[in-house]
Amino acid sequence: RKYKAFSLLLHPDKCRYKKDIDENRAKTAYDEIQRAKKQLDDEDKARHVRGLVEQGMRTGKQAWQKLNREGTLESVQAKEVQRIFAQVEYSRREVDKRERNYEQRERQQEEDELEKERRERRFDKNWREGTRVDKRIGNWRDFQKKEKKQKA
Repeated sequence: RKYKAFSLLLHPDKCRYKKDIDENRAKTAYDEIQRAKKQLDDEDKARHVRGLVEQGMRTGKQAWQKLNREGTLESVQAKEVQRIFAQVEYSRREVDKRERNYEQRERQQEEDELEKERRERRFDKNWREGTRVDKRIGNWRDFQKKEKKQKA
């Protein structure tokens, strides 16, 4: 129910008439709601999320008790749950960043290898097409002939 309510509230097509809501922000928020819904539809991910929330509630209660019960328990727990989810999201982004960097390095290495092969082929082609091969081979043949003449 909450997903349906949020999706109706935040859907980019539904909130275009509201001037105070930026269309990009609405689309981003709607995408986040869809991602959360998909995540909660998967039982393993839902269990993981519930575990994170429970952990946040426990650590929030402990923090509230350490703060000598300043503020409300719910607000301290909510902040702790947000902190835990922020840490998880930060970790996920760092892993994604490392994976992208690794893939980029591999692509760069492949491109470098291809470029090296192209340069070698170009050099070899120029070497064979040019007069350098004939000159070198000709010089060697002339040297061989001179050597045979000197021996004879």
